Amino acid sequence: MKLCNSDKIGFFDAANILYKNDEENSDIRNQCYQIIYGSSGRMYLNSIALDEVKANRLFGMGVYGYQKKYKTYPHNVFTECIADGGIIVGVLFMLLFLATVIYLLRLSCRDIQYAAITAFIVALLIRAFFNGNLYTSCDLILLFTCAYSIKIKMKKR
Repeated sequence: MKLCNSDKIGFFDAANILYKNDEENSDIRNQCYQIIYGSSGRMYLNSIALDEVKANRLFGMGVYGYQKKYKTYPHNVFTECIADGGIIVGVLFMLLFLATVIYLLRLSCRDIQYAAITAFIVALLIRAFFNGNLYTSCDLILLFTCAYSIKIKMKKR
C-alpha cells in the first residue's frame, strides 16, 4: 500500500487522512493505525526507501530527495543514504563507516584508553540504525570527529 505520492502533504499526514476517512476495522485503517501509532511506521518508511533504491539504483533520489518527496525521513541513516545517493554513494558511505569503526576497534585493542570512547560511539551507531537523519546525525558526526581527532593525536606522538 502506497500512501502518499503527492508533494503537497507528508507521509504521516496522508496516513492520518486515510485513517480518519476510512471505514471502521478496514484493512487500510488498521495499517494506517499501525503506521501512526505503532512501530510499523519506521518499517514502512524503510520499505519506501528501498522501493526508491530499486527505482533509482545508481544515483538515488538526490540530496534530501527522500525528505523532499515524503516530508519525513526513514529513521535509518544507512537506508536514507542509499535512497538519496544510490548504490554508489551507499557503498562508499558503508566502506568509510566500516573503515572508521574498524580503526577505532583496532586502536582500542592496542590502547585501552580508547576502549570506552569506542564502546560509546558503537552504541550510538547502533541507534542510528533505528533513529536518525543522515544530514543531521550527531552519532555519525561524533564517530568521524572522534576517529579523526584520535588519528591526529596518534600522528603527533
